[in-house]
Amino acid sequence: MSRYITFLLLIELIWCQDFGYYKIRSPYISPGIEIGISSNKQLFWGVQLSGGIIFQGHAPDENTETLDFINPAVTYGYKKFFKSKISERYLDLQVTVFPDIHDSPMIGVGIGKIKSDDYTNLRLKAYTWFLVAAVFDFELKPGKTNFSLIPVIPIGKY
Repeated sequence: MSRYITFLLLIELIWCQDFGYYKIRSPYISPGIEIGISSNKQLFWGVQLSGGIIFQGHAPDENTETLDFINPAVTYGYKKFFKSKISERYLDLQVTVFPDIHDSPMIGVGIGKIKSDDYTNLRLKAYTWFLVAAVFDFELKPGKTNFSLIPVIPIGKY
């Protein structure tokens, strides 16, 4: 219960801050379905749910470039490998950046912890997004990589 109270207080603290040229646009949630392949050629499927806050960028004048949106988020996911009994769960902290929503691709990075049936590991991920997220993640200890496509539905006020 104290974790939930701490989380709500943190959200309230962020909501009340003055970020200069950036303002909080809205909270958002983004469910997704994942299909991918690992470096050892195992196919997997999964689901994930991300939740975060959308910050909108504001330039001090029209001659200054700025970011359209910055989205810090927490992502929880589950993966299941097709020809195996192995399943994995992960929890990531990630940031998506929209450099210019009309001309540039949306990009993101994340760091998190993955827990398999037989091990726990740190993972790094990079992704780009346009209707479907193309995700590359790397597990540090075994050096295992995964590539996946994740159709997501970002729900928020962009």
